[in-house]
Amino acid sequence: MNHRSVQSQVLRRAALPLVLLAAACSDSSLVTPDGSAPSASVDRPTKVSISPRLVALKVGETATVSSVVSGSSGTNLSQRALYRSTNLALATVSAAGLVTARAAGSVMILAEIGTVADTMRLTVAEAPVISPPQAFNGLVSVRFVGGTPSPVIAAAFLQAAARLNDVIQGMSGSFPVPINLGAGQCNASQPAINETVGGLLILASVGPIDGPGSILGQAGPCLVRTGTRGIPALGVMSFDEVDMDLMSSRGLLNGVVLHEMLHVLGIGTLWGPDRQALVADPQGTDPVFMGQRATGAYGVFGALNASLGVPVENTGGSGTRGGHWRESVFRDELMTGWAGGAMQMSALTVGALGDMGYAVDPSRADAYSLPALVGPGGGTSGLQAGVQLGESVLEPIARVDQRGKFLP
Repeated sequence: MNHRSVQSQVLRRAALPLVLLAAACSDSSLVTPDGSAPSASVDRPTKVSISPRLVALKVGETATVSSVVSGSSGTNLSQRALYRSTNLALATVSAAGLVTARAAGSVMILAEIGTVADTMRLTVAEAPVISPPQAFNGLVSVRFVGGTPSPVIAAAFLQAAARLNDVIQGMSGSFPVPINLGAGQCNASQPAINETVGGLLILASVGPIDGPGSILGQAGPCLVRTGTRGIPALGVMSFDEVDMDLMSSRGLLNGVVLHEMLHVLGIGTLWGPDRQALVADPQGTDPVFMGQRATGAYGVFGALNASLGVPVENTGGSGTRGGHWRESVFRDELMTGWAGGAMQMSALTVGALGDMGYAVDPSRADAYSLPALVGPGGGTSGLQAGVQLGESVLEPIARVDQRGKFLP
């Protein structure tokens, strides 16, 4: 073998490990830098499906959309799509998919993740014009301040006032009150007022407070008349617009507005020992309402302990405890501290209004029955079943006499 042939074989043998090393380095499937096997590639979103695909609403109404994100393998992924309206003047959509119709027209709602999207078509029609109730007797009236809310919300206020004017026939110890009050005395939304009020004037406002959840709003009497009953002359109701939309989507709006309006009339706000003394210890462990008409209605419902009084809420925060009927006993009754079910204004609440000095028509109460027979313990086997109302219940700032003079 000649010298050149030997040299060629040596070079080929020396190059072989280098080739094998290069091949090993180029095969990324063998090992990862930490010595472990590499993981499979991440399944990226390739499709978004929104549901429903076609919705029709009236101005002020709401609907909820949902979406599913799937990957290239066809499996559903945990990633969430972002929602967007193509015309915010016609409709808005929250991060949770709550769509609110703002004005008449047609708009697309998009569910997007990266460059992948799906669309839903929303058609918005004008809401019917709501006329004031024809049977309105002027005892309870509502005036919107800070702008008129959506037609759906405005209708809930008007319907609540009409409902109360149907039940209440008069006010014991009531007299026309000249009111001259600077702005912001009752709450932040209250404008200056200088007029004579014959019944109860409620100043209502709907606007941003703190977003969804937490504080729904505040309501209560601001000025009450002098006299033993202290019948309200001026009251306020202020609500978070986002929470009102949520209540509307859950079918609770009308009940919630009527509930808060009854607080303005004095339910839960004038019961205490320093007002009408119908509840001796509102913040106690077992508060009860001792009005004769309400306890009578409680007995008619079949309660075995009606003579001890009507159970008042003994749980919850300051806006719930001591100012509502006890949820564990009454459940679907309108004036518990939890919204849910039928929210019926029963003979219990109508009777309480009678005990507070209002002339009422008991026949106008909603049909109602206790969820279970109540025994000596004052409760049933159930727990709270509705959505707790995150409300702030207001108390009067002063009494006012026939001359318009404010008294503590």
